[in-house]
Amino acid sequence: MYRRKSRSISPRRHRSRSVSPKRRSPTPKRYKRQKNRSSTPSPAKGSPAATLESAKHRNGEKLKREEEERKRRQQEAELKLIEEETVKRVEEAIRKKIEESLQSEKIKLEILTLLEEGRKRLDEEVAAQLEKEKEASLIEAKEKEEREQQEKEESERIAEENLKRVEEAQRKEAMERQRKEEERYRELEELQRQKEEAMRRKKAEEEEERLKQMKLLGKNKSRPKLSFALSSKAFFVTMTTMSDLDENMVAEILCRTPMTCLKTVRSICKKWNTLSKKWVYFGKAKQFLGFMMMDSRVCSLRFDLRNDSFEPPSIKQISILDQIEVSKIFHCDGLLLCVIKDDTNKLLVWNPYLGQTRWIQPRQSFHRLDSYALGHDNNRNHKILRFVDDILPVKNVGNTYFFAKQRLIFEGEGPVDIDITETEDFLLCFDFTAERFGPRLPLPFHSYFDETVTLSCVKEDQLSILYQPLVPYEIMEIWVSTNIEPNAVSWSKFLKVDMRPLTGFQFDVMAGSFFIDQENKVAVVFDLDPYPQSETRRYQTAYIVGQDGGYFKSVDIGEAPNIMTRDSYGYIGPMYCVPLVCSSYVPSLVQID
Repeated sequence: MYRRKSRSISPRRHRSRSVSPKRRSPTPKRYKRQKNRSSTPSPAKGSPAATLESAKHRNGEKLKREEEERKRRQQEAELKLIEEETVKRVEEAIRKKIEESLQSEKIKLEILTLLEEGRKRLDEEVAAQLEKEKEASLIEAKEKEEREQQEKEESERIAEENLKRVEEAQRKEAMERQRKEEERYRELEELQRQKEEAMRRKKAEEEEERLKQMKLLGKNKSRPKLSFALSSKAFFVTMTTMSDLDENMVAEILCRTPMTCLKTVRSICKKWNTLSKKWVYFGKAKQFLGFMMMDSRVCSLRFDLRNDSFEPPSIKQISILDQIEVSKIFHCDGLLLCVIKDDTNKLLVWNPYLGQTRWIQPRQSFHRLDSYALGHDNNRNHKILRFVDDILPVKNVGNTYFFAKQRLIFEGEGPVDIDITETEDFLLCFDFTAERFGPRLPLPFHSYFDETVTLSCVKEDQLSILYQPLVPYEIMEIWVSTNIEPNAVSWSKFLKVDMRPLTGFQFDVMAGSFFIDQENKVAVVFDLDPYPQSETRRYQTAYIVGQDGGYFKSVDIGEAPNIMTRDSYGYIGPMYCVPLVCSSYVPSLVQID
């Protein structure tokens, strides 16, 4: 039987064995076995007794090894517990010793002393650093103030010098302007004196001629004759024959009479006065009467559309305006508003029929970019609208109509320049009675940037509009208003022309002024001729077109003045003046003196 083993952790009382069992050398065992085998007779091989003995021996060895391993593990666990207990005791002793040391007054005083010294050193270092930064900030602020003072003094000096130069330039400009005005006034006075002298001489010559005629016809008892001047020629018609002239003959005379001479013609007799109103005032004459700008000069224009030959137009420079250069003209009810070139101090209102002029002085100087419109309210009080833009308004029944575009503004710091090529045009009416703009009025087409759109007036009671798209630019359309009010408008197409066999180019965006003849379905468009690459001259041209291109003719008005312009790179390139024609003219008896 095997002996029962104790499970107690405490060491046994008997003799302790080694921690690791000593392994005996197999040689003595083998030797002993051999010796035993040789000394004692062993049981026969394969007998039951030998097998049992071998199993017992193996089990004993195995149990012995297990017992030794268990003892070894038990000893290791006990040693580990002892080591942990020792560590805890040492730590507890150290902690108690440190606590006792810290609780002593001496240690506390030393710690407080060290903390106070550290705090003082830190305060001293911070104070020194702040003092250095303060000194550096003061030096920097002083230098900055000195620089700002120097810059301020320099800017004040430059501003003062610029102000002196501007004042000197303004003074010189004012003196030069005053000198030119004085010279202009003296020239006008001299011209007026010469004109009066010429009129006196002419009157004396006419009187002398009349006396000679009376002497020659004195023996006849015929009735006296009346002479009057007409187109630099003298006509002598008896009073009875004058009133009995055929209506067509009188109309022919009126058509060939200069605009400024109509007043004299109307005073001949009541019939002529009535016929002049019928043919001129009520548009019975089959001619276009108007004014146009050519080379900063105002010229009268007479265009005869009574036959297919289309004789060249009669263009005459206005003598009364020879001494001034005009940049723009605006028409309303027989009155013309003239904007003086390079003069922002006054405007000129002119009645061509009565030959009267009047200077308009503004409360503030005009700007070169200003534009104007002339109109009247319901009480026939004429007014001038001033605005900043570069468009030509058209007057109709006292009101004025403009092309306009929508202004696009981004949310943010303010308006910015953007591409507005896709913004459509529309029409605006300024009501001179209410003195305000009306609502947007639609156009009969959709027009965009860089497309030719031009307004014109038809007999003071209708609007006409020319449209030539950018693509395809060969097609030109003209529309006429059927109903026009400040807040409503309706249109009908007047004609549509395919320009490819005619001109093959687009009319200038800033030109393209025109007028129409509703009876003959004819339009006359004023522009420049096509610019040839091999030539350096261009001509102001009137293009006469009809319905569906039925007939076409171009008439040269004259060579276009070349205004040399300099771009930002200093290159001087050509720029030609385009002809600008105001709407059809109807004489007016409005006194403007």
